[in-house]
Amino acid sequence: MNEGGVSWKRNSRSVAKGAWHDTVVMRGVSLIAKGPIYLMDRGFCCYALIQQWLTDHVRFIVRLRKRELRYEVLKSRGPRRRCGDKLLLVDAVGRLGIAGRNIRPVVRLVVAQLPSGEWLILASDHFAWSAARILAAYNKRWHIERFHRFLKDTLGLAHLYNFRQSGIEFLLYTALLSALLLFFSDAKPTGDTIVLLRRILRAVRRALGLGTPWKRNTFSPRRAKPKSTKQQEENH
Repeated sequence: MNEGGVSWKRNSRSVAKGAWHDTVVMRGVSLIAKGPIYLMDRGFCCYALIQQWLTDHVRFIVRLRKRELRYEVLKSRGPRRRCGDKLLLVDAVGRLGIAGRNIRPVVRLVVAQLPSGEWLILASDHFAWSAARILAAYNKRWHIERFHRFLKDTLGLAHLYNFRQSGIEFLLYTALLSALLLFFSDAKPTGDTIVLLRRILRAVRRALGLGTPWKRNTFSPRRAKPKSTKQQEENH
């Protein structure tokens, strides 16, 4: 089956080949109702998904894209003001989308301008939370990004090859087990764990004659570079 550029094998592994889009993948993922708070970046911005999460009582904070921001304020939660190092532009309960559309989810909406001038637009199901609390919660995504960077830069796990829960858990457990083995193999484990693991892994790769930890998705076929006119003339 092919959907949105994603090829799925009809078996228990559900291995994806080629490019995919986060919103397409998320349509087949069952998030836990009334469970953890899911922090998601702009790649998961989809009004249909937001409405689905609201219906399923999923707890979430998702970042929206500025160019796609259309909303109607239903209830203001405060005026424009400073919130730490951010300028709070919108603090409200709002209905997303354009009037007349079928899907217009009602969310807790927070729009803040960062010190860099960039807009941070967040939608959440936490209607009772303050804007400051929502911003602080979303800021914890940095820990998620750091973990992703650890998996990619240190362990070479640049891609997930399986989107089932069991498959992702297997990949993560394997990566973490490797990290522990590398960590305890060092006689003097001092300094930041990520820095230490990166140094050890690079030494192992050099000893094995391997290159960069960034590896091409092995499921993606390599495309041959087109020959130049000069090479074609030489072949003839």
